[in-house]
Amino acid sequence: MSRKKQAYRNKRPIDGKDEYSFRTQSEADYFLQQATINKAFHEAGHAVAAWMLGFATGSVPRGTLTGGKDLNGRMVGQSAEPFLFQDADGHILTAEKGLIKNKTGEVIWRIEDHGILARQRAYITLGGPISEIISGADLPAAVREIHFVEHCKEGSGQLSILGNPEKDNKHTLERLLKLAKYMFRQPRIEACVRALAVQIYAKRSLGKEEVQAIIDSVWTEPQIV
Repeated sequence: MSRKKQAYRNKRPIDGKDEYSFRTQSEADYFLQQATINKAFHEAGHAVAAWMLGFATGSVPRGTLTGGKDLNGRMVGQSAEPFLFQDADGHILTAEKGLIKNKTGEVIWRIEDHGILARQRAYITLGGPISEIISGADLPAAVREIHFVEHCKEGSGQLSILGNPEKDNKHTLERLLKLAKYMFRQPRIEACVRALAVQIYAKRSLGKEEVQAIIDSVWTEPQIV
């Protein structure tokens, strides 16, 4: 590997944020392309994880959470809107004490499910960074490290509403992570992630009906044994 390529892959974030600086404009452009591919797989992973659990997905956000700065200090990339998950009636599922809200944010139902929804949300959260591995995007190692750590923290926060000791939540998260890693290695699941990621990359935004149709189409395709 060339020194230039090694330096690129060893880049560290600016002030601990998910932002990076580049020596040339071409390097910044290359990073943005790879980060966008990576982001497409990341969001596809969230969507497929939600689909596994029977949730419909909201619109896939535009842009990329990964940022960078070109030679003039201008940001490369843009922020993304939160990724939402909805039931069949369009109600937004949250991890806030098992609440279900309508489209205006009004709480319409409290779920007493012994923490099932909290665990499901944590699993959906982990599906994003795990799917980044499938993307094969050429990025500094720090990018995926940051995404993984951030999402593990988010998953821990979702489990914290259970009121269990921290060590118990840690073990629960570890089990969910192990399950997610196993599931996303399965050929049919990986094929769903790839097919969805291709469309997210091409269109940047997909409605929940489009997401559902893509996953369903790939899932029902005959598999070569």
